[in-house]
Amino acid sequence: QKSDIIAMIAFITALLAFFTSAIILIIDIKQRIKAKEMSSNNTSSKDKTEKITNYNCMNLCIPNKVIIIDIETTGFNINRDSIIELGAIKIENDSVIDTFNTFIKPYEKISDKITQITSITNEMVNDAPKISEVLNDFVHFIGDNVVIAHNANFDLSFISRDCKIFGIDFKPMYIDSVELAQRLVCTENAKLETLAKYYKLEKQTLIIKFIILIILPFII
Repeated sequence: QKSDIIAMIAFITALLAFFTSAIILIIDIKQRIKAKEMSSNNTSSKDKTEKITNYNCMNLCIPNKVIIIDIETTGFNINRDSIIELGAIKIENDSVIDTFNTFIKPYEKISDKITQITSITNEMVNDAPKISEVLNDFVHFIGDNVVIAHNANFDLSFISRDCKIFGIDFKPMYIDSVELAQRLVCTENAKLETLAKYYKLEKQTLIIKFIILIILPFII
């Protein structure tokens, strides 16, 4: 649909426009990591050090190509709620090389509360494909690449549930950027809104999320 194409073009344009801010964030977080490493001999938190080290070791095995994913749902209950949007960005050598984005027609109506959170209305998904029609394409888009998501367990649990229903194999290696943010950024929490405010970035539906997701994995 024309409106979807226009929305996608606007999304990609906005994402690319923020890469300058991303560079600033990378420098800032790298400085924080260096400071942590210099004081590592004085830390008494063995578990925390091991977890950071695990991420370091994990990243040594990560190829230059990764997939940033994000979904929206009709609610937070995996037993009754549905996916209403699937989004993914394919990154190779720190550059966007492909995107995947589609609305999904859910089995139930989208509540006013969810519309406030996601900005997705029932009208926007009325003519959208069903999850069964696009899920295989989404999984194929991801392939065997490493997946990165903010609060990954939430996104992947919904995707895995539907893949199981439709007999689609989906067992990706993934990184949760929430855990990385908790270790690397000095904020009260790792919510996207908090991180956006900390870095003085304008809050936009998916842009801030993907900037943070793109940055964190590559600066360990």
